[in-house]
Amino acid sequence: MTIDVIVQEKEIARVDFNFEELKKELAEQLEKYQDLVVVEDQIPEYKKDRAHLNKLRTALKKVLVDIKNKYMIPVTEAALLINELIKMVDKPVDCIDSQLSKFEEDRKAEKREEITLFFKDKNTFPEFTLDRIWSDKWLNVSVTMKSIQSEIESALSRISDDMECISGFDKDIREQLVKHYWKYLTLTSVLQEKARLEEVKKQILENKKKQEEEEARKKEQPPIPEPAAQPATSPETPETVQTKTDEPLLSAKFKATGTRLMLLALKKFCDENSIKLEPIQ
Repeated sequence: MTIDVIVQEKEIARVDFNFEELKKELAEQLEKYQDLVVVEDQIPEYKKDRAHLNKLRTALKKVLVDIKNKYMIPVTEAALLINELIKMVDKPVDCIDSQLSKFEEDRKAEKREEITLFFKDKNTFPEFTLDRIWSDKWLNVSVTMKSIQSEIESALSRISDDMECISGFDKDIREQLVKHYWKYLTLTSVLQEKARLEEVKKQILENKKKQEEEEARKKEQPPIPEPAAQPATSPETPETVQTKTDEPLLSAKFKATGTRLMLLALKKFCDENSIKLEPIQ
């Protein structure tokens, strides 16, 4: 459907006014302000001049606004009429848009359902859901179901290969690695986690071995006998020793050599055992 808008153009007359006369008059009146230097005594005078000039500028602007308003009236009236015609066109456009939008929503819902059914039919991993690989671009008209099915099958094939690889790992850490895989869906991440777990296990075994070796070493060492407790005795004199043992006292001459502390210790030992020391003459 086409329409022809016929605009009956009318030339707008040029707006003439006494421009040259006003320009000349202003130039003469404003000449005194060229290279103006205000001194303190003239401040009141120039304040009056500034107020006069501001009034003049306001008057000129008002003339401009009046001219615009006058000559824009036809344009404003035409704009109102054109906008009325646009609203008439908008009504069926909005209706069509609404219908097309509903159709597009139904088409996307139908395609989403088709993709979901295909995924459920092909997927054998309960831990794996469609949202892990979903792409909104699949709902575009330009993306075919064949390409979507290919993407899904490729993802499931990769997961199957990854799980087969993980199944060959040490059973002690396999369950942890499977959980890690379903969280990140990358074999690279699983291999990094595997290396970490193996290092932890190695450290545990090494610590256990060191502990066992330390315990074995302690068992091999003979126990150190504790010194027998000596009954407390009162200091004995040579006479009491003689009385207890009924052994004769003997004398021996010898020379002791050692440090001062050693000799003091020897003297203490002799004193404690009632051995009489005499200097050699």
